[in-house]
Amino acid sequence: MASSRIARRSLILLLVLNLLTYMDRQVLAGVESLIEKDLFPNGDPNAHAKMGLLPTAFLISYMALSPAFGVLGDKMSRWLLVGLGTIVGSIATGLTGVAVTFAGVILARCFVGVSEAAYAPVAPTILADLYPVKKRGRCWPGFMRRFRWGARWDMRSEGWCRMR
Repeated sequence: MASSRIARRSLILLLVLNLLTYMDRQVLAGVESLIEKDLFPNGDPNAHAKMGLLPTAFLISYMALSPAFGVLGDKMSRWLLVGLGTIVGSIATGLTGVAVTFAGVILARCFVGVSEAAYAPVAPTILADLYPVKKRGRCWPGFMRRFRWGARWDMRSEGWCRMR
């Protein structure tokens, strides 16, 4: 087991990354109508169906690749996978914001799914490696708080985006 200082810093880092990945996953729903207006200004009759493909593209890439990254997490550095996933996710998020075509947005959302697939199965195993069994019950709730915190920050960021 790692020292308590390293374990605590790792938990904080993974918690922040967890929060950011959750926000990135959810923020699309809040700004979907704005994206739709930009991508389909002439009122495409299939615009709603196409916009529904954005979260679907994320979920399919995430679900399809998570098992592969789980296996990779047993064969190579888990921190390397988390780092690469974070870099890919950051780039994909930026590309989502600057994409000017529907194909560009959907491709970027697929890579957001790849990013989360690299992160989600590996991060809990990092914590399991760092914390002894008796302490995992205390670190795990902190790690999983992303759902509440991410939802709060996501709602605030959506409101801010809508005001602009």
